[in-house]
Amino acid sequence: MTSLKSRSAGSAQRRTPARGGAGGGAFIATNHLPILLRMGPPAGGCPNTTIKIIDWNRMSTALEEIDTPTLNSVPDDINITDEVDPAIGALTTHVRTVVENNELTVPASSDH
Repeated sequence: MTSLKSRSAGSAQRRTPARGGAGGGAFIATNHLPILLRMGPPAGGCPNTTIKIIDWNRMSTALEEIDTPTLNSVPDDINITDEVDPAIGALTTHVRTVVENNELTVPASSDH
C-alpha cells in the first residue's frame, strides 16, 4: 500500500476508505475535513417568508441599454490604473440597479 503524505506540515490527517480498490481495508490518508451543511432556517432565526424572482428577459434587455448616466461616467479608454476602480464601481452599480428594477418579491409559500 502506498502512503500519501500531506502537503502542509502539521495538518491533521485522517484515514478515508478508498473507493474502487481491490479488497477490504484499503485506506487513503487525507487532510480533507468533512463539511457540515445545515438545512432549514438560520440558527436562532425564522425561515425567509419571501423570495425574490427575477424577470431574466427584462433584465437582459435592460443590460443591453448602455446609454445610462452611470455607464456614461466610464471613459471609453481606460489608460491608467486609477480609472479601473471607478469603472468597476459604475458597472457594478448599473448591474445592481438593473437587478433591483427587475425583481419581484413574493411570499415564499405562494405558487408562482
